[in-house]
Amino acid sequence: MLARSVSIAALVFSFGCAPGNPEPGLSGTQVAPEVAVYALVVAHVGAADGSVAVEDQTVAYRPLPEGNWLLRGRAAVPRELVTQLARASAQTLQLDPQRYPRLPITARTVARTMAESALGGMTVIGVSPVAFSSDSAEALVFYEVRCGPICGKSAELWLERRGTNWLLRQEIIHRQG
Repeated sequence: MLARSVSIAALVFSFGCAPGNPEPGLSGTQVAPEVAVYALVVAHVGAADGSVAVEDQTVAYRPLPEGNWLLRGRAAVPRELVTQLARASAQTLQLDPQRYPRLPITARTVARTMAESALGGMTVIGVSPVAFSSDSAEALVFYEVRCGPICGKSAELWLERRGTNWLLRQEIIHRQG
């Protein structure tokens, strides 16, 4: 099991808010519980040097079919999370830079052009909406990475909250190249 945790306190410092707390500049009723999950995706991809862009539109999640060889020997992600994520990602959503002021959001067309042209070693991440369990103790998010014309990866991250940390319980790779 791959174990990487991210302290929510560190995410507050880095990204300006935490799950359950209002985003800076927004009314107290608006919260972005997914900001910590998106920050974990950026940290997991390992692009801490600033050469990362997050697409401004969510990507679609298509679960691997049951019995797929990529799932062999892996714990089963709760069906509730898989169903919720598939439903949530059926529509493309905008990631508003004002809602996530410290997430490096870039227009999808610009980001993909940079990645496909391999301009400046840019890593481009597309993220799905985040599915949370009913008690918010687990989350599932799908992401795609583009780092060049034929370089990339897509995977889902199954996360578990322990106290104020998110633990990466399992990464399920869909494609890598």
